[in-house]
Amino acid sequence: MAFPFDKSSPSDCDLILDEPFLWMLKHADTFGYPHWKHQSKVGPAADRGGAAENAVVEKLHNNKSLDEATSICQKDFVERLKYLSAAKMTDEERSEYDDIPNYVKNIYALLDSEEFAALGLGELVSAQHYHTGSIQTTRGPQKWRGFTDFKHKVEFGDNEFAFWDLKTTKSSQLTFRKNHQLQLAYYADATGCQQHICYVKPVSGTTKSGKKSVAVPFKVFSLTADQRASGASRRKAGAEYMMSLYRMGWEDAMRVSMPRDIHGFRWDDGARKIAKEIWGIR
Repeated sequence: MAFPFDKSSPSDCDLILDEPFLWMLKHADTFGYPHWKHQSKVGPAADRGGAAENAVVEKLHNNKSLDEATSICQKDFVERLKYLSAAKMTDEERSEYDDIPNYVKNIYALLDSEEFAALGLGELVSAQHYHTGSIQTTRGPQKWRGFTDFKHKVEFGDNEFAFWDLKTTKSSQLTFRKNHQLQLAYYADATGCQQHICYVKPVSGTTKSGKKSVAVPFKVFSLTADQRASGASRRKAGAEYMMSLYRMGWEDAMRVSMPRDIHGFRWDDGARKIAKEIWGIR
């Protein structure tokens, strides 16, 4: 049987490993059930993340001041929401908009930090670098694709280039998440180059009482050889899982793909409605 899912990605693989029910809805047309097709809509945090990434280019390539970069990022966020002005935002969107100045401030601090300098990155070459590759599974090759946020020349080492991703987050703990390890492992295999990831929080530097905050504003991680090998194995397992569900057919695959957390960040109201229709879960 030919591999029916022509192209996949780190996020698609992470979806099937985390929420196979949502993955099936996303690919329902491939199963022959297009009327069940649904992909959850992302919230304003995703638009805020994309807008905040501009700060890296504005500092490293365009030499913009902190205030200039903040204005550019906030304007981009509004444009991503397709509003003419910030006045039309919802409360959730306004909260993300108001956090952008702190994100940009901490991105600038990250880029000036000893931790970032230790990565040995040279000139910024490009943003949003496209990667392609394939996975050889027991049921045929599967094509993969994805984007790395930033590509740099490197000052020292065997590789000419290195890549890193920026993750803006409000998480209380800045750890190298498993799904991001899978993502960077794919990029490492696709390029043969070093892969790094930087997490940035919108902490202001002061507490509500006005005292100096001890909250960590950013953290830097580099992909290790063990993490790269683990990511490669999980990537192959995800591809095999996709094909296994497909071979089962829609009805049987649904019976083993019970929704796991309908209130998790991957879900929207449309997906929850379908989970109730198919599984009775509310």
